[in-house]
Amino acid sequence: MLSGAGIGLLSGLLIAYFDLAAFVITLGVMAIGRSLAYIFSGQTSISDIPPQLNDLVYTTVLGVQTNVWTLLLLYALAWGYLTFTKGGRTIYAVGSNREAARTAGLDVLFYSVLPYVVSGALSAVAATLMSSQILSIDPLAGTGLELDAIAAVVIGGASLYGGRGTIIGTLIGVFIMVMIRNGLNLLGVSPFWQGSAIGAIIIAAVLAERLLSPRTRR
Repeated sequence: MLSGAGIGLLSGLLIAYFDLAAFVITLGVMAIGRSLAYIFSGQTSISDIPPQLNDLVYTTVLGVQTNVWTLLLLYALAWGYLTFTKGGRTIYAVGSNREAARTAGLDVLFYSVLPYVVSGALSAVAATLMSSQILSIDPLAGTGLELDAIAAVVIGGASLYGGRGTIIGTLIGVFIMVMIRNGLNLLGVSPFWQGSAIGAIIIAAVLAERLLSPRTRR
């Protein structure tokens, strides 16, 4: 988690302090991370993982697996922070209009970097849960999931232009993406065509957001 948070901190500082394009920096850091994963793993999967790590995922509480409880807990914490705290509202303000937030006396730099730090730490949590589920660490693991993440938040109502979106909407977007993936697998659709479907969903969602947003209509 500390490694993930550190990578997020690097991305956040490059974006917020030097006012660089967020998509470009995150894609660049992702490319560096994947390269380092190949180097540190020796281009091979790591499979000598203690079976007890399975307990992180397959232990049940009230009949529900712990990874599901982890997901719901993280969403609940994020919803509470973004909805009821000054920091959460500041993040929305910075995303909506950075200069207006700075004029209002808000700590723009800190709250611009914080989401990247949290995102990096939670990416490390996701990697740990994935590794505990399959008892293997592969340098190719997670490849392509960035598109699913983008599609989920856009479908959930978040704006790629900043300042709008909800945690509940994102959770619904995640469920929709999971159902689409499972549906395509059940229909026997080739994984190559599944990528086309996800890409089309992202384009359609961004186009709809662009056309329906009151801000862009003005």
